[in-house]
Amino acid sequence: MCKTTTEQPAVERPPIKWEELKSHNCPDNAWTAVHGNVYDIEKFANTHPGGDLILLGAGKDASVRYFR
Repeated sequence: MCKTTTEQPAVERPPIKWEELKSHNCPDNAWTAVHGNVYDIEKFANTHPGGDLILLGAGKDASVRYFR
């Protein structure tokens, strides 16, 4: 029997340019890149177990801080 799911298919988006990533470097507008993926970390910074340390990666490639 087939399993049904409510998951939406992944949306194909154009790559984010470094200039755009670098512009999201403030606590109230924070993005980071990890292993080729870009994440909006603004809201997560308030609940991050390490506190606002996650914001050290705002506007940057933070891949070196994360294991694969």
